[in-house]
Amino acid sequence: MESTAMATGDALWLSLALYGDNDIPAAYFDAACAVVETAHDDSMWRVWWSHAEQHDLVIEIAYTLRAERSRVTARQGRAWVSFRRNGSRFRRLNKGGLAHLAATDLEAVLTLVSTSLNLPTPPRVPRAAHATSPTEREEAARARLEVLRQRHRKRP
Repeated sequence: MESTAMATGDALWLSLALYGDNDIPAAYFDAACAVVETAHDDSMWRVWWSHAEQHDLVIEIAYTLRAERSRVTARQGRAWVSFRRNGSRFRRLNKGGLAHLAATDLEAVLTLVSTSLNLPTPPRVPRAAHATSPTEREEAARARLEVLRQRHRKRP
C-alpha cells in the first residue's frame, strides 16, 4: 500500500511518502502528515533547511518486515531520505502512542538528515497534543517481543 502526503505552502521544500507492506494506521499517518505540514510552514524549520545546499527534502518511510535501514542521498538540488522500519512497531499502540511514534520516527529521520548533510541541529519536532509516550513497562514488553521475533527469524 502506498500513501503520500505533501505539505503545501509558498515554496514546497518538504514532502513525505509513507509505504507499508500492510495498512499504516490512520492515527500514525495523520500524525506524521501533521508533523511535516507544521514543520514545512514553521519559520524555524525554514531557517534550518536554508543551511542545506539542496532546494527540497523528500522523506520516504517504508514499514515492512525487511531489515531496518536508513539512507540519505543528495543530488540535483534535492535530498532524499529513505527510512525503513519494521511494521510490527504499530502493534498494540493506541492513537496517542501512534502519534508519539510518528513524531519519534520523524525526529530520527530529521536528525539523520541533519548529520548527513552537515546541517545545524534541527528544531524540536512538533508533537500532537494527544501524543503519549509508552510507559517503561510497555517499552520493556515491546523490546522482549522484538528479541523473540529476531530469534524466531534466525531459526531455519
